[in-house]
Amino acid sequence: MWQTEVGYCGGSTPAPTYRDIGDHAEALQLHFDPAVVSLDTLLSMFWSGHDPTEPRGSQYRAAVFAADDAQLAAIRKSASALERAEGIRVATQITGAAPFHSAEGYHQKWRLRRQDLVFDALQRHYRDEDALLRSSAAAKLNGYVGGHATQAQLERDLPKLDLPPAILDEVRDLARSRAR
Repeated sequence: MWQTEVGYCGGSTPAPTYRDIGDHAEALQLHFDPAVVSLDTLLSMFWSGHDPTEPRGSQYRAAVFAADDAQLAAIRKSASALERAEGIRVATQITGAAPFHSAEGYHQKWRLRRQDLVFDALQRHYRDEDALLRSSAAAKLNGYVGGHATQAQLERDLPKLDLPPAILDEVRDLARSRAR
């Protein structure tokens, strides 16, 4: 089980919004079960998903915010290992826990929301939009419709989501069109 939520983190603005983000970074908050996926696996995905050597401005800076001291130590160790292995200097900001502010609703599962057939079917499947947005299925589908899965991953993962076949077929079609 894992959940994702987008928002703002790492700044001093009391109530950031997309139009008034202040000094916060746009962020993804990830809740995961370490018995299912390890922090090391997630960090490997994180490091490979962006250029860790590129310093950026405040809103779009590369940053990782640890939930606790143990995570902070693991993240720093991972960054050091990456520097040694690649011969680079990691510019990604690494910091301890910082207040997370949820983004406006229309930003949540943004890619999934843009797929009317899938999103409408999911709204009928879940009891309310909040339940839909908190679901692990929505987190995964948001990535899938954004083109972040191989066909093999889709075929392995989609049947586990316990969703109506029509939704799964539409996601397969969307993922195939993104892969072209």
